[in-house]
Amino acid sequence: MKPSYLNFSPILLVSYLLAAALNTLSHLSMKATGDVLKGIRSIQSFGSETTETVPQDIRTVFKALPLLSPRSHAYACCPTCKAMYAFDPDEIAATVPLKCTNRETPTDPECGSNLRAKTRAEREHAERTFLYQDFNHWIAWMFSREDIAKALDDDPYTRSDGEGLKDIWDGEVLRDFNGPDGRRFVIKLPNERRLVFSLNYDSLNPYGNRIAGKAAKISGLYMACLNLPRRLRFLVENIFLVGVVPGPDAPSKDQINHVLRPLVRDLLRLWTEGIFLSQTATHPNGLRVRCALLPVVCDLPAARQVSGLGDSGCGQPCSECKILLRELDDLDHHNWATRNCKEHRRIAAEWLSMDTEQKREVHFNKHFIRWSELLHLPYWDPTKHVVIDSMHGFYLGMLNRHCRIIWGMDHDVVDGDGITFDTTREPPAEVHMSTAHHILRNGTVDALELCPPVILRQLCKDEGLRYSGRLTKKQLIESLVEYRKANGIIDSNELLVRVQKAPGRYAGRRTRVLGKNTLSEVVADMRCTTLPTWVGPGPKHPGAAKGGSLKADEWKTFCIIHRSITLPRLWGASDIGSRTHEVLQNYMDLVHAIRLATLRELTLEQINTYEFHMHRYLTNLLRLYPGTSIAPYQHLSLHFGTHLRRWGPTHSWRCFSFERFNGLMQHIQTNSKFGDLEATIFREFCKAQRLRALFNGRSLPPLAQDFVETLSVQQSATIRATFMQDNLAFEERYTAAPSPKSKTMKVLPDNVYWLLIRYLAHHDRLATYVPNKARIHPGVQRLGKSFQSRTPGDSYII
Repeated sequence: MKPSYLNFSPILLVSYLLAAALNTLSHLSMKATGDVLKGIRSIQSFGSETTETVPQDIRTVFKALPLLSPRSHAYACCPTCKAMYAFDPDEIAATVPLKCTNRETPTDPECGSNLRAKTRAEREHAERTFLYQDFNHWIAWMFSREDIAKALDDDPYTRSDGEGLKDIWDGEVLRDFNGPDGRRFVIKLPNERRLVFSLNYDSLNPYGNRIAGKAAKISGLYMACLNLPRRLRFLVENIFLVGVVPGPDAPSKDQINHVLRPLVRDLLRLWTEGIFLSQTATHPNGLRVRCALLPVVCDLPAARQVSGLGDSGCGQPCSECKILLRELDDLDHHNWATRNCKEHRRIAAEWLSMDTEQKREVHFNKHFIRWSELLHLPYWDPTKHVVIDSMHGFYLGMLNRHCRIIWGMDHDVVDGDGITFDTTREPPAEVHMSTAHHILRNGTVDALELCPPVILRQLCKDEGLRYSGRLTKKQLIESLVEYRKANGIIDSNELLVRVQKAPGRYAGRRTRVLGKNTLSEVVADMRCTTLPTWVGPGPKHPGAAKGGSLKADEWKTFCIIHRSITLPRLWGASDIGSRTHEVLQNYMDLVHAIRLATLRELTLEQINTYEFHMHRYLTNLLRLYPGTSIAPYQHLSLHFGTHLRRWGPTHSWRCFSFERFNGLMQHIQTNSKFGDLEATIFREFCKAQRLRALFNGRSLPPLAQDFVETLSVQQSATIRATFMQDNLAFEERYTAAPSPKSKTMKVLPDNVYWLLIRYLAHHDRLATYVPNKARIHPGVQRLGKSFQSRTPGDSYII
C-alpha cells in the first residue's frame, strides 16, 4: 500500500519532515517546533500555490505520519519486584489489580506494592509502565523497507571472502547453529527467512551527569539483527528496542526474568512456528520468518544477571569455567573445569523448584546459578552464548586496572618503583612487625603459624614476595618458608642455620609507577601527536582529579596510542633484564594482546598469538607486582581467544554501539518523573529510529530527498569516532568520500596520470583505455579509516 505521505505536496512534506527532525533528532521542544511551523505557515501565505496548510502543532505532524509510531503493548510494572501485568490504558482498573499479587516462591507473601495511582484530575494510571514493542510488527516493518529486505535476502555466510574471520558469521557458533530439524538454521529458502539476533541489556541514569545526587536508573533492552551486513547492523534505525525498564531502581537478581518474559514468549513462537508476512518489499506474495536469539552482549554484571549466573564477586566468578574466586591467580587453564549446559540447566531448574527464598539462597550459595527466562529457549546455551565484551573487558577493565590499581596513576605523586603501593589497608604496628621479622629469621614454622594473616601478608610484602589478598594463610606461610630456604635461614630439613638479626623496616616512599613526571611526559607527547578524525581524543588531564572518570574511547586512545609512544621513549633504553625493562615489556604484552583481539579481520594464528601475549602478561604481572591479584576480567581475558573463535572479530558484536544508544536516550526531553519518563523515552527513541529509516530509505520525492540529504550531513557531524569507525569499517574496502555536486572533470597532472596507468596495468589488465580527465574526490575511506588531504590527521598514509 502506498504510504500516505507520498500524497502530500512537496512544501507540506518538507515542512512535516523538518518539524519531525527538529523535535525528534535535534530535541527541540514541542513549543519551539510549533513556532517553526507557524513561521513556515506565514511564509506559505505569501503566494504559495498549494491549497494544503502547514499545521501549527507538532502533534498534528506525527498524526499525519503514523509510520513513526511503532505498535507496543503496555504492562503495569511493579515498582518493587518488577512483576508485569498487561493492561489496556483505557480500562486500567479492570485489568490491573490495585496492589501487586506476585509471589516469588509459593510460600512467599504477596508483594503488595501499589500498581495504580491517580492524577490530580482523579484519572487512574499505572504507577510504572513498561512498553514492550511488538516484535512481530517490528519484523514486518523491517521487511517493508526495500533496502533492508534486500539485505536480509542475502546469505550471510557468503559475505566474507578469502580466509580468516571477518564477521560473526565466520565464527564457530553461527556456522554450526542448527534449527529444530537438525539442519543449519540459517539457510536460504525461496519463501522463508531465518534471522538471528543478539541481546543487550544496560542501565543508565536518565538524568545523565547533569544533576548531581540523582543516582537513579532505567534500563534499555535492545536486540540487533545479525543477518544484516555489518555496515547496517548497528545503525540506530535498525535496532529493535524491546523496551525501557522503569526505574528508579534496576531489577535485582532474578527480577530481570519478569522483563524478559514477553520477549521470550515471542521468541519461542518465532522459533517453532515463525510468522507469515502477507507482503514484503521483495516478496509481494508473502514470506515466512523464523528467529533465534543467541549471543547475550552486555557488561559483566548485566550478562551474569540475564543468564542467571552469579556476579563476578561470587564464589564462581567465571561464566566459562568453574574456577573458584580464591583460585583466580591460577593461570594454568589446563586445571580449569569447563561448564556444561546440561548441568547448568539442571541446577537452574532445581533452584526454580525451591519453594522458599531461604532454600533458593542456600542452593545458589552452593552452585552460584539461578533460573533465567532465556532457558525456556531450547537452543540457548548459557555456557557458550554469554559473550565477554571487549569494550568493558579491555578498555574499562584491564587498561583501567593496570593504570589506576597496579601502577597507581596519580598526577600528584612522584614516580618510583610503585611496588609498595597498596590501597587496601594500613600496615600493622611497628612493634608487631619487629616481632614478626624476628620470628621469620629465628623462629620455627609453628611460631610463624601463630602469626595472624595480616602480619604474614606484611612480612611477604616487606620481603618482596607475593602478598595479594586472595592468598590463604597456608599459602603465605609456604611462601615464607621457601624464602627462608632460599636465603639460607633454614636448611633443607627446616632447621635454623644461624641466628640472624632482623633488619630495620624501611618506610617506603609513597611513589607510583605512573606518577607526575611520567604523566607530564605523556601529556607533552599527546600535544605533539596529530590524531585522525576517526580516532577518539585522549583524556585532557590523565591522573588528575579534575580529569574525572575516563570513557572507553579515552582509555583506548590514552593507553594504546599515547602511552605506547611515550613509555618506550622513556624506558626503552633500560638494560635488558632490569625491572624498568620488564615493566615496559609487561605493559606492551597487554597492548599487543588487546590490539590483536580487536582487529577487524582475524586469523587463527593471530588468536593464538593473542593468547600467548595475554598469558605472558598476566604471569609476569603477578611476579612484578606481588601485591596484585587476578581480577575477574583478567581471568576472562584468558577465555577471550575461545570467544574470538566462536564469534569472530569483536566489531561485529561488541557493546560500543549499544552504549551510544544509551547516550541517545539521555538526550531525550522528559518531565523527569519516573512513571512517565520511561514511556516518553521509549516512544521518542522509536520515533527517531523510524524517521532516520524514512530519511535513508530513498522513498521520498526528489525535493524532499534533497532536503533530507542536507539534513543528514549536519547530523553526521556529531557521530562519535568509535561508532563512525565501526560502521565505516564494514563498507567496501575503498569508498570515495562524498564529493561536491559539480560535474566538472579536471585534467590529471602527468605524474598522477602515469601512476594511475601503472597501477591499472598491474591490477586491472582489462582496462584498455584510461582517460586523463577525472572528477577529484576530497577523500577516501578504507576499512573504517578516512584519508583526505584537507585534514591534517587524515592526510597520512602508512
